[in-house]
This record gives sequence, structure tokens and C-alpha cells, in this order.
Amino acid sequence: MHGGHIRIAPPSELAYFSLRVGARICAKAKPPIAGKVDHVSGTNDLDPPPLPQVGDEIEPAIRSHAVGEGNHESAVDGGAVARGTAAQQLILYHSVFMTMADGAMCRSASGAVTAVNPAAARILGRPAEQLMALTFDPPDWEAVHEDGTPFPWEYHPSTMALRTGQPQSDIVMGVRKPDGTRIWLSINSQPLVIPGESRLHGVITTFHDISARIRAEREIRALNANLKELVAERTQQQEAAVADLESFSDSVSHDLRSPLRAIDNFSRILHEEYGKRLDDEGRRLIGVVRKNATKMATLIEDLLAFSRAGRRDLILTDIALEALISDVLHEFAPSLADKRVSIEVRAGPHVRGDTAFIRQVLLNLLSNAIKFTRSRELAQIQVHAHQAGDEVICAVKDNGVGFEPEYAHKLFGVFQRLHDADEFEGSGIGLGIVKRIIWKHGGRVWAEGAPGVGATFYFSLPRMRLCTDR
Repeated sequence: MHGGHIRIAPPSELAYFSLRVGARICAKAKPPIAGKVDHVSGTNDLDPPPLPQVGDEIEPAIRSHAVGEGNHESAVDGGAVARGTAAQQLILYHSVFMTMADGAMCRSASGAVTAVNPAAARILGRPAEQLMALTFDPPDWEAVHEDGTPFPWEYHPSTMALRTGQPQSDIVMGVRKPDGTRIWLSINSQPLVIPGESRLHGVITTFHDISARIRAEREIRALNANLKELVAERTQQQEAAVADLESFSDSVSHDLRSPLRAIDNFSRILHEEYGKRLDDEGRRLIGVVRKNATKMATLIEDLLAFSRAGRRDLILTDIALEALISDVLHEFAPSLADKRVSIEVRAGPHVRGDTAFIRQVLLNLLSNAIKFTRSRELAQIQVHAHQAGDEVICAVKDNGVGFEPEYAHKLFGVFQRLHDADEFEGSGIGLGIVKRIIWKHGGRVWAEGAPGVGATFYFSLPRMRLCTDR
């Protein structure tokens, strides 16, 4: 403000065009006071005043144009009021242009820079006079795309908007400030056309600094890349450790077999040939040796099975569960001949899996069900399977001794036992093998149970889609 008037820098062409539009609207709303309106030459008094320059006092000019001077000093009619409204819009647009946080620059149809707001000078770190004098892309700006390749001036958003007449939105460009700092801008360029006219009058370009966002995105990409490398490295280490462990397990298991066979064979010979010379305690001790040798052999076999479950590739095929369950149960027939056992099978769905592995799962689960129901007068075992979406859920249920529900999470761990080994034999690896096989198939395992009531073991497998499926 100076002497009660607003002193302005070059206003945006958008504001000036708004004043011209307002004047033409006034002309159409009411006939002019005198003379004919020449819209081509613009000589009538309804034409807008000249574009204000730096330092001009705008208020008196607006008043004179809004109210009218000379022959029309006292003629305040509707046209004058409309012209006054248009002049007020000029002040409003100019205020917005000068105070907006985004940088803004106007170019004429010929490409010359006609207006620059303070934010543009601040963001670019260059005085307005230098920006007003731009006619091409100076080399010291070093304009680049986000990938670092050069950004030619002929593809600058404002140049493209002038050339095509189409808006250019959210264009990212990097430029160099005079102090050498690289900044990143998000640029929007909008062609300026007066309503009712087809020719392009210019373009207004707005931009804001997105350097912080670009830096953050690059840091995130760098962190992601480092994370991927770290994950790959840790995965490789883990795979190597697992491979070493499995190799060790295989080696130990095979190396133990030979001495175990010797212990079992020699203890058997001792019992057969020298048993009569031993007292009852001696014979009992030989029995303990043979029993533990057999137990150790079983443990070794289970360790090998566990190792193979994680190492061998799957051979996927269509599996008819009910037929496979019947085949597994047939293997248990001799051991069930002298027991009262009721077994119910309802497993119609087909699944996609490795037949040998799924057979091992059913063997382990049915073996447990038979083992933990042997104290029942009538052992009841149910094997059911049903579809649930894209998977088949299988359940093996028994009325055996059950388990405490709070310990369910321990059941599928290796060497995890919830019952005394003297009461229920086993290596403690069977359910661990089940878990490893099912997980390798992309399925799940879980269990439910209660002491004295029984237990139900569940596993899921991908459903086999048949040709009749839609």
C-alpha cells in the first residue's frame, strides 16, 4: 500500500483475461451509453484498460474504468457497475497470484514470460527479473527427468501446453538452483483461452517443491533394496543351515544304524543261546537292551522321514482321499484283529498333493488314533473330509485319552510329548512330520481335544478342480 493505493507487480494474464471477459459480458447485458462496440479493434469505452505495469496505481484506473470519465462522469448505469465488478475481480485474481504458496509463471502465445509471482522466485532461487527474461532453458538449470535423463526445453510442460493446447499435469522435473542445489518440482501448465474464442492467448504454469518427497521415496527404495538383499542373505544362510542340519541328520542316522543292528543282533543271540544260563534279572536286562535298541531304530527312521519330508520335491497328482484312507487302514488290519474298533470314513473330495507324503500323514494320524484309544472298551475313530472354498479340510477324530487344550500348540513340535513315553510309545516326531508335509503342500494343521474325551486332528489341502467345476 502506498498513499491508500495498491502498488502491484505484473499481474497474471489470467486476471487480465477475466477483466476482458467481464467487459464483454457487460456489453452484451446492456447497450453501451454511446457509440458502437467494436469488439475486433477494441476502441469502444467498454474495452478494458491497458494491463497495469510494475508500480502502477491500480485503484484510480479501476475507478475511472468502472464509473466512466469524460462524457460519462455522471452516468452510473448497469454497464458501469458490471465493469466495476470485473475490476474488483482483477484485484482478487492479482492478490491470489501474488500470495499463493505455489510458484506461478505466465507465458504469452509467443512464448515470452509475462508474469512471475514471488513464490516462483523463492522456489527457484532466482530473481523475478531473471525469470521474466527467460526465452529458453539456460544450461545452468540442468533440467532433468526423475530418472536423471535430460529434460529438453521443447518438452517443458508450458511449451507443450502452448504447442498442443492441452493441459499438462503433475510433471516431475529436477532443476539446479544458482547455489548448486538440485530441487524437484511438480509442474502443471494450463492453456489460457477466452470463452467464445478459439485462439490461444497464453499459458499459466504453477509448480511446487517436492524435493522432500523425492528424497523420501528414494530412501524408501534404497531401504527396500537393502531389505531385499538382507532377506536374500538371511534366507541363503538359513537354507544352508537347514541343509547342513539335514545332512548331519542323515549322516548320524545312517551311522547309528550299523551299531544298533549289532546291539540288537548280539543281544538276541545272547538271549537265545545263553538265556537259560541267566537268571530272571539277566534276562530282563537283555529285554531292556533289545527294547531300547528297537526304540532307537524307530527314532532314526522317523528322523530320516522328517528330513526327507523337508527335502524331497513334491510330485503333485489327483488324490481320491477315501480310496487312500481305505488302503492305509488295510495296513492296520492285523494289529486290530483282536480289538474292538469302530472306524467310520466319509472322505469323498479329491485333493491335489503328493500321494506318498499324504499317505504318510494318514499313517501317522491313524496310528496315533489307534494308540491313544487302546484303553477304551470300544475304540471309535472317524475320518472325515469336506470342501471349504478352495481347500479340503480333513479330520481324524478319536475317543482316546485326549489332551489339555492349552498345550495344543506343542503337539506338532519335534520331540514334543504330552503323555508319558512308558505309557504310550513313540518318538515324538510323528506329528512334526505331519506338519512339515502339510505346510509343504501349502496347507494348515491344528488340533482340538479334552482329557478323557478324545482328540481331533485337522489338516487342509488344496482342492482338486475337476473338469465339471465351473
